[in-house]
Amino acid sequence: MNIREYEEADIYKVAELCINNWKESFVGILEQNYLDGLTINFGIRLWNNHLLLNGAKIFIAEEEKKFCGFIAIHDDEEIDNCIYISSLHIHRNQREKGIGTKLIRYVGKYAYRKYQKMSICILKGNDGAKRLYERLGAEHFKDFEDNFHGTGTITQSEKLIWRNIDCFQ
Repeated sequence: MNIREYEEADIYKVAELCINNWKESFVGILEQNYLDGLTINFGIRLWNNHLLLNGAKIFIAEEEKKFCGFIAIHDDEEIDNCIYISSLHIHRNQREKGIGTKLIRYVGKYAYRKYQKMSICILKGNDGAKRLYERLGAEHFKDFEDNFHGTGTITQSEKLIWRNIDCFQ
């Protein structure tokens, strides 16, 4: 498994994986008409905007040059000295292979050099993701309502935090 920094040529793969995963994972959580309307072009705009945020980075996971998934981060706007994992997406046929765990640990090591904490938000009902993050040391920070990516779709969400990222050094 190779993890590397995002390159401009990755934008289509990142956008496509994100949109496909949302359409699969958020059925019953987000409005179906919203999911049906998602396009790769929306994903490209979303990820180009992400890269403008303070501290923004995307790390790509590859196996033998094959795109397996990505993790995206930026500075947490709510918690001082904290990196925020804004997205973690693994290709459907690459799941259950530990790639998500490797990406989180990679970001944890990156964060350890510059930050004191790490956070992530999940939609309520995304229980598999919550179990993964808790197994890696995250704990509940707060529950909140969210305007999902500024779309007007209101979601019930939870923010998790790693208060001490020494475990990633």
